[in-house]
Amino acid sequence: DWSRWDREFADDLNGLLERIVELEGSLYALKLGGEFDMRRVVNYLRAMAEGAAEGINGKIREEIDDLGLEAALDRRAQHVDSAGAGLGAGATRWAREEAARQSPGTEQRVKIWIADTARHEEFAGLTVPLDADWPSGFAPGGAPGCRCSQAIQ
Repeated sequence: DWSRWDREFADDLNGLLERIVELEGSLYALKLGGEFDMRRVVNYLRAMAEGAAEGINGKIREEIDDLGLEAALDRRAQHVDSAGAGLGAGATRWAREEAARQSPGTEQRVKIWIADTARHEEFAGLTVPLDADWPSGFAPGGAPGCRCSQAIQ
């Protein structure tokens, strides 16, 4: 029953996302002189968890159809690592941005790219306004296997 699996997986992901966002958002709001209100983000996090659960389970269903159950199961560690890193990086990045939006001085805030490896070294130190898109076409930690991060000032 894939719909039940989507719901249960979304519940699990939602709990993890809430913990990440509450901790990172609270820390960043403190750093930026504000306070982080989780009540403002619960619906967004729920939608993020539901979308992630449906997307991950959809990929699994697709691989089962294309490769068979055994071959799809052989790839699960790779998917767990990739999906986990992507969700964690995305939640952390989003929590920092939301903390900046909930803190004083939002209009003057900027995002700064922190490169993790030589892979994206050319973006290291790149700075854009808080609500701007990254000129790279993806956010730090947003590309498969990317472990870059961002800071907010």
